[in-house]
Amino acid sequence: ELFEDLTVRDNLLVSADPGEWWSVLQDVVMPSRKIDTAAVEEALVLLGLTDQAEAFPPTLSHGQRKLVGVARSMASRPRVLLLDEPAAGLDSGESIAFGRELRALVDSSGLGVLLVDHDMGLVLNVCDYLYVLQFGKLIAQGTPAEIREDAAVVSAYLGEAANSEDTFETVAVMDGGRAVSAHVPRPAPAAAERTASPILQITGLTTGYSGVPV
Repeated sequence: ELFEDLTVRDNLLVSADPGEWWSVLQDVVMPSRKIDTAAVEEALVLLGLTDQAEAFPPTLSHGQRKLVGVARSMASRPRVLLLDEPAAGLDSGESIAFGRELRALVDSSGLGVLLVDHDMGLVLNVCDYLYVLQFGKLIAQGTPAEIREDAAVVSAYLGEAANSEDTFETVAVMDGGRAVSAHVPRPAPAAAERTASPILQITGLTTGYSGVPV
């Protein structure tokens, strides 16, 4: 979680401070001790957040907040970055934009990134090599192209037609005035197009205030 009352830059400064157990005592004795601000500025540039450096988290989009979270980790100069569900809560457009920034970060910094996510569009477009788990069991590993064609992955995650154009589509979104495209799983068909019965169906549901339906 971000510190809502701190600017983006200050959020990164918190991470740049090593925060040893004796840091509090050091602050008393040396209140002006230096923090690695260079790492903060580098992280802002790498994640494309320089224009939002003085903004507060509540004013950012959900996708920008996710990038600030990654930048905050980068400010500590890690050798390997571990990201667990970083795209959670993002819509398709935000996920594509987030993936583009993450891929650019890896390409420009050479940083190793271990990404854990269920967003198949994200991992297939960002990762160089994938390990696929189902119920804790490794069912496949390989490049994105190999994973798209793997029968076990197709059955568990992508659907029986995952290697056809019926399942994947190229999506284009506008990100900061730039057109960004990605090869992502096609959304599930509308309810009217599905042949299987719904798992849960609710009928006759009303809601309101003090007995007045809405």
